[in-house]
Amino acid sequence: MYICRKKKYGHYDEDRYDEPGLWWGRMFGSGSSYFVFLEEVKKDLEAIDILNDADFDKINDENFYSLISRFYSIALTLKDFLNIISRVNCVYYDKIELLNTKQTFEVDVHHGSINDCVHWTDKYQARWIVATARNFSLNPNYNYSKDEIDSMILNKQIVAISKYPKKVGTDKTKLPYEEEKVENMEGAKIECDSDYITGKLEYYQFENPWFDDNFNKLKLDFNCLKAGKNDFSKKIYKEACSMIKMRLNKKQVLKECEQIILFLTNEVEKLFPLIEESYFCVSSDKKKYLILAREITDMVSTLSLKLKSKIDEQGTPKVLRKSF
Repeated sequence: MYICRKKKYGHYDEDRYDEPGLWWGRMFGSGSSYFVFLEEVKKDLEAIDILNDADFDKINDENFYSLISRFYSIALTLKDFLNIISRVNCVYYDKIELLNTKQTFEVDVHHGSINDCVHWTDKYQARWIVATARNFSLNPNYNYSKDEIDSMILNKQIVAISKYPKKVGTDKTKLPYEEEKVENMEGAKIECDSDYITGKLEYYQFENPWFDDNFNKLKLDFNCLKAGKNDFSKKIYKEACSMIKMRLNKKQVLKECEQIILFLTNEVEKLFPLIEESYFCVSSDKKKYLILAREITDMVSTLSLKLKSKIDEQGTPKVLRKSF
């Protein structure tokens, strides 16, 4: 698992231009159009306040991730991903494979202008990226029926992760097996950003997973996981969040929060003249952002005292590593 500090506020001797979404520097460079991001700065400070006061052991795993994700970027390796699935399903999954099915679906295609439109129907084979159990492997040259897939799910030999369809021709194409309608495997599939995972694994060597560098080096953004609607997916998401809590202790997190507060302590007063001098299409916006800047300044002042007190109580925190 990779847990890296976001470079949001400039306390890494770098500005925040390389961090998407929030750019402290751009508020000073571009003015009014970026003051809306002060709302996000306020949310960061609210998260710091909660983390400072809370007993980490008592914070819900999902809430803990929501809070610290404001300051850390988190990515999973494939091994992490498989470990999470294994812990939830009580079966050891050691590889990612491609499941070919007999299921097909059709997509209507239109090409050309309204007066010169060409229409046809493409046929796709439903395939799935799945986690497979130790001592079990799929046949890459075989197309599995629904009954066979149901049996593998029941025996916990596979866990469906994301769709990986393959174009096999047009609606007139005859395949060498009896085609079946697509089944979504609801209840046996992890809720995730299927397009994202499929894209990340586009060049993955499914037939030789252990010899593929991606197996050890690929980084999957934690946000590709979702809590989901079925119980299985909820357990997967909760387990993933719990793994993050095991890797971050309060001293490390508060040290990061202290650095943010130290940076903002030296920066927030610059906001007031900047807002006063900026042009706003609606005059009430200037008042709104001045009030928000005052709220942020007061929060920074309060948190500075609270964090200093908390860190003095706990002793000197460990230096936070860039990744774990």
